[in-house]
Amino acid sequence: MAEGRPLAEQLGIDPQRPDSFAFVAKGRPYIKSEAALRIASELPYWRWTWVFHFIPQVIRDEVYDLVARNRYRWFGRREVRYELDEGVLHYGISVHTKPRKATERR
Repeated sequence: MAEGRPLAEQLGIDPQRPDSFAFVAKGRPYIKSEAALRIASELPYWRWTWVFHFIPQVIRDEVYDLVARNRYRWFGRREVRYELDEGVLHYGISVHTKPRKATERR
């Protein structure tokens, strides 16, 4: 997190209590709804989200903040875990909270 601290502070994001994230593309940072839309436009099946750019950013950011405040209540909370296994990075979403022992394999 130390590497992102200066950028977060420059963008007005409190590194101790982040309420948003930043997305940097071609050296330009984006936050809140603009960051989410920029990321979505790069994903297959989500390119249609460009239509939301017709909505003024101040309104999009209000909706973004509403979803951010309520996301765990509406969608639940999941544990996300990254693991290195034989040189390959694995991304896993776990719906249980019981940690695996270090000796257990996939």
